[in-house]
Amino acid sequence: MYLHSPFIFELYENTIGEKKHGMKEDFPQLFQNSPFLKPTQIERSNYGAVKKSESVSINKLVNSVSISKKYGEWIYNMVRFYNPNCVLETGTCLGIGTAYLASGKPSANVYSIDAHKPYLELASTLRLANETSPLSRCLHS
Repeated sequence: MYLHSPFIFELYENTIGEKKHGMKEDFPQLFQNSPFLKPTQIERSNYGAVKKSESVSINKLVNSVSISKKYGEWIYNMVRFYNPNCVLETGTCLGIGTAYLASGKPSANVYSIDAHKPYLELASTLRLANETSPLSRCLHS
């Protein structure tokens, strides 16, 4: 692969290319198998033109909405590469992406914002119950 931009080349080499750091944790799998997943269903709201709400299984959210391990490793490597002191995530959902972000630099302040309060409550519960999930703050917008 040939990349013209030195910035893009360096980003690729340090986050996607062969020099990337692998992770032992598979946060989607860990959260899905967590004994702390109570309830197994959660209310999901659509804040579009027509506000509607539906009950959805947490496993379905993990499989369809949450970040995959592949992209989780990429954002983990981006945090390791850029070494920020503070990270802001919008759209917490279950907090799986937040866990990848916080793992990249455990000493960083990680803030995650979501408009849907049940997601934040569940993400906070999983974060506190799961030893491999780094410390982060989940905020309701």
